[in-house]
Amino acid sequence: LAEVLAIRGFEDAESAISFLQADIKNLTPVFNYSGMKDAAARIKQAIDFGESIVIYGDYDCDGVCSTAILYMFLSSLGIEVNYYIPNRKKEGYGINREALEEIADTFYPDLIITVDCGITAKEDIEYAINDLGIDFIVTDHHEPPEDIPNCIVVNPKVKRLDNTFNELCGAGIALRLCEAIGGEKALMYYIDLCAIATIADIVPLVGDNRIIVSYGMEILNSRARLAVKLLLEVAGVKAEDKITSTDVAFKIVPRINAIGRLSDSKKAVSMLIDSDYFYVKSLAEQANSYNIERQQFTDDLVSDCLQMLENYDLVNNRIIILYSDKWEAGVLGIASAKITSMFNRPTILMTADGDLYKGSARSIAGVNIYECVSACKSFLHAFGGHAMACGVTCSKENIEAFCFAINEYCRGLDKNLFIPHTEYDLKRDYNEMTLEALQDLNKLEPFGMGNPKVKYNICINTPIFDRI
Repeated sequence: LAEVLAIRGFEDAESAISFLQADIKNLTPVFNYSGMKDAAARIKQAIDFGESIVIYGDYDCDGVCSTAILYMFLSSLGIEVNYYIPNRKKEGYGINREALEEIADTFYPDLIITVDCGITAKEDIEYAINDLGIDFIVTDHHEPPEDIPNCIVVNPKVKRLDNTFNELCGAGIALRLCEAIGGEKALMYYIDLCAIATIADIVPLVGDNRIIVSYGMEILNSRARLAVKLLLEVAGVKAEDKITSTDVAFKIVPRINAIGRLSDSKKAVSMLIDSDYFYVKSLAEQANSYNIERQQFTDDLVSDCLQMLENYDLVNNRIIILYSDKWEAGVLGIASAKITSMFNRPTILMTADGDLYKGSARSIAGVNIYECVSACKSFLHAFGGHAMACGVTCSKENIEAFCFAINEYCRGLDKNLFIPHTEYDLKRDYNEMTLEALQDLNKLEPFGMGNPKVKYNICINTPIFDRI
């Protein structure tokens, strides 16, 4: 255990123990985050004056959990609050003007709070402020453009301060906003949903994220919410089984995501916030059905990709870019992740939407896909994301130029990053791999991005039959 910790960058016992014994007291002080004081003050003003609030979320697991967290917290304070999540197929990611007008006509809000989106929507947000008379707070974790919205913004990546943890997911920022208003009680009440979102969004499970997930996993195992229990039940997990971060990643997250990919993510939010057993059970069963359908779409898409890659030049092309007019948009991200894993190459998969190609990118360790895409932004209609995942929109006439440009950029990176290889944490004799040693290594849980499962290179130095 000590050797693994040393290899992973912990240079003394104090830092190693702090990592293993994740303590809520070690979270970044909530008001260290730029914009947090202003955001909390504006929401308290809304409470004092009885204003109406709408939460504008996103359709993936992070956005759904963010929306549920903030909705339940604000509702508990007696605020008039509603939520809006764009339809993945009809509207796509982020804020759009038509949605803002619909929100204005339907809910008459005084304030809109974004979660997991908004940092790139300067024009639309300023339209809402100036033309619709709606105040805005943006909470987001995606990489900011040079010109951000002129409103209250809480995004650690806008001002990367040394005394803050800057790699929270969208739900992490929504959770800390609740804490800024409601204190540690609010933080602890919703930390389980934030843990699910943190695992889902492939952010590094170190620092504040590790603390959030560690505490969240304890809650999931001791007093899980109704929706979580029922999602695990339809996924075939027994009630008495201990839930791990792997269960969250492969049993809970895909089912929440499947609703947004093939139906309406408002159902996913309803599933998380409602307490009626039969209603939540019906939504969990729908989520399971959507997930089965999603798996078939994904398998078909990956099969198409493998056929296209038979004649793909993987020597001169450092990044895989494939596009088609027939692919299902809702599973591009999952399929992209699968191709990335198979070939150890950043992968962008896109499908047609009128005169545009829209798609999802996934990356590998050491290659910041956001920087790669940003370097070629002159060829793109829109893009956004972070180091490991991106959304990309390109006109059909520019697609070939974009493919050439991003491959040229990637050829400037270290070629060894693109060569598949296995890195082992430990090289040990078979005799040393005792049950006690393996149990010690489980103290590194929860595993995920930035804290992967330990890989062993086991040597058998004596004939195995001598030990039988």
